[in-house]
Amino acid sequence: MTQAISFKSFQAVKPPEFKGDVNPVAARIWLKELEKAFALTKVSEDLKTDDDSYFLKSDSNYWWESTRALEGEGTIPWTRFTELFLENYFPDCLQSQMEMEFLKLKQEDKSVIEYEAKFTELARIAPELTRKKEKFIWTEKCEESFQELKKRLVSAPVLALPDETGNFVIYSDASLKGLGCVLM
Repeated sequence: MTQAISFKSFQAVKPPEFKGDVNPVAARIWLKELEKAFALTKVSEDLKTDDDSYFLKSDSNYWWESTRALEGEGTIPWTRFTELFLENYFPDCLQSQMEMEFLKLKQEDKSVIEYEAKFTELARIAPELTRKKEKFIWTEKCEESFQELKKRLVSAPVLALPDETGNFVIYSDASLKGLGCVLM
């Protein structure tokens, strides 16, 4: 009886359905909306996967049925469900790609509104990059990226001896704070 009451209260919040959208941001948003509904209705950990699977429709429902069969009998914990869901709809490589897109985001020819919309969309993917007053922690991933950057900065073609047989072009840029030149 408690399970039925819990599901009714969860359903009353009207959590969104997920149909297997190919947009990875939509997949992340769906999970976040479910988390909010779970918190509001105080759904227990052991019921989360059962409750949320009701809101998987179309392709995502087929995905879940086959995935559930591969996982075996018994209750699948919510943490395992989210892991499987994100592996399918928002893989790590895509997460990294969108984080890089966020870090390289420039306004260029976008209007302020278009730029802000793109910033907001990408910030959802990497909220840890937008937090204020949070101590920076140097992780193994940071170290790997730093070592790769060092390697690329000292290897060709970034730093290479010029070919003396051709013509040279110097590109320069100056401001009140500095001067930069590139020999091409």
